[in-house]
Amino acid sequence: MVLPRDIVDDAQNEFITTIEDTLFSVFVAPTGAGKSRLYASKGVRGEKVVHVLPLRSLAVDLVVDLACSLGGSIVGFQTGISSIGFERVGGRCIPSLAVEAGGEVVSSNLCMLSPYTVTTYDAYSLSLLLAPLPDIVFSRCCHPDFSMATLSLSTSLLDELHLLASDSRSCYCVDDSVKVWAFVASVVGMLGFLGGRVAYLTATARPEFIKLVASLVSRNRFSRIGVVVVSSSRVYERYADVLGGDNIVFFSVERVASSVVEDYLSTIETRVVDVDASVVVERLCRSGVERILAVLNNVERAVNVYLRAKKVCKSHNVAIIHSRMLQAHIVEILSRIAKSRKTVLVATQVVEAGLDLDFDALVTDVA
Repeated sequence: MVLPRDIVDDAQNEFITTIEDTLFSVFVAPTGAGKSRLYASKGVRGEKVVHVLPLRSLAVDLVVDLACSLGGSIVGFQTGISSIGFERVGGRCIPSLAVEAGGEVVSSNLCMLSPYTVTTYDAYSLSLLLAPLPDIVFSRCCHPDFSMATLSLSTSLLDELHLLASDSRSCYCVDDSVKVWAFVASVVGMLGFLGGRVAYLTATARPEFIKLVASLVSRNRFSRIGVVVVSSSRVYERYADVLGGDNIVFFSVERVASSVVEDYLSTIETRVVDVDASVVVERLCRSGVERILAVLNNVERAVNVYLRAKKVCKSHNVAIIHSRMLQAHIVEILSRIAKSRKTVLVATQVVEAGLDLDFDALVTDVA
């Protein structure tokens, strides 16, 4: 959901203030509310930021987006790859495997010294444990302690954490969820002792988990939390019941959300049909639909639909991406698709992690 610019600006400004005032802060807002791009429009403002994501593909997309708006000299990354190329197409930036004429490159920052560093949870965790990635260990650029020192002087944005654990109502009974949130509590306690800050960005985290983190670090002076909630009154009340209303700044989106949903639904048409996805793609091609995305449940299904589309969609650029492909190959394909006016992209659910392309029609398998 895309919220009005004034609501996004007010919520982002409030959360940046909350980050500065508390050790542990939480930004609860729907997708499209500007959580991950918190500093993209505001600028880093002298802060040192480390943004942590669970997947390398998400990290690559964020690096490109931030470098496009803040500049390559501000943004760095530590994800186990050497560089990320991108090019500006139609007013936005897209990842690019090869830097062609007009292309740009963001180089890795082994010691996380860039003003804004994007990394993954594995690299971040290893740096906290002073056991960093092998490319740092064997580097002559800096000592591994630099990464630890950098984290202690930074604001750590923990993003998309729900991808690492299930989100259950019974937070004390789900082992993987408890482990993940115990990790968050450990990060808060460690960085709080060293002088850093931690911010958690979420659209779905249950308030019980947030309270769990606060309780695990409540034995020291770093236990105060700040929460900014962009939601309906019903969601806010649930957070207030668990965390206490005094800790929460609330932005209501009920009227706006209702209008946005109505406008969105008025522009789309949904059909459930008892035919194979390949047949639907063929019909769309023959009817003149220019940009088609087909998302299938497994690689075998995706390959079959792709082969059929290659035969019948002669005027379209037909491509496929799935989880068994190398990241560099996926980036190359998406870069080519972004420049094509008529295209059919066939994919598995891997496409749901960070795809930023527009399509006229979406074809999916029944889950």
